[in-house]
Amino acid sequence: MIRNAAMLIFSVFCAYSLEAQIIITGNDMPAPGDTIRKSLTTLLDGFDYEQSGPDQTWYFDELTVISQQVDTFVSVDETPTVYQFFFNNQWIYPDYNATMAQKLAEFGAIPGLTLSDTYLFIINDDDEYREVGYGAALEGVQVPIQLQEIDTIYRFPLEYGDVDSSHSLLEVEVPDLGYLMVSKFRRNTVDGWGTLITPYGEFQTLRVKTEINEYDSLYSDSLGFGMPVTRNIIEYKWF
Repeated sequence: MIRNAAMLIFSVFCAYSLEAQIIITGNDMPAPGDTIRKSLTTLLDGFDYEQSGPDQTWYFDELTVISQQVDTFVSVDETPTVYQFFFNNQWIYPDYNATMAQKLAEFGAIPGLTLSDTYLFIINDDDEYREVGYGAALEGVQVPIQLQEIDTIYRFPLEYGDVDSSHSLLEVEVPDLGYLMVSKFRRNTVDGWGTLITPYGEFQTLRVKTEINEYDSLYSDSLGFGMPVTRNIIEYKWF
């Protein structure tokens, strides 16, 4: 099964100057205590979200907001103790020593399981913004899940013309269900800068196009076979 999706993400953290290319560093990313409000829409007819290049103006001021959600970032110390052993332990797991966690909404992404009290653990430093794993309550039991290959989301500084890529891998045994594997290849291209006009204001921004090729496989012990899914996703993000 192949699924394709395009996503617009307006992540406006900071604007340094007017009518000039800006540079994004780790200091512009979320920190513990921050919240980010996302406005969601599926009505993109008439909006040129693929427009790229220097000194552009993107007109999204007439976008219709369908719903909103809030992302909340917390200190790793605020997460359950069992998660902290794996994501706040520089002696045993230095590569997974997270600088913050993002509180995720409850969801049931894996068939047959209810996931709740879910966190995404993140390392944000001068060089990179990385996702290192998850914490989730599976049927009420808190389970830490470290990525076998860490997902590097951004490399800093982000400047117009930059191109980079990364690969990440998640493999986890799900008790009484089977095996889950997610392999993801990510390619970032900083393909534009200029003025972004939204229903909530006008911003000087740097635009990042992210192409993701993802292969998911869920093997069910009870059914005795796997369910592979290939996803091709494009994200357009303005910082």
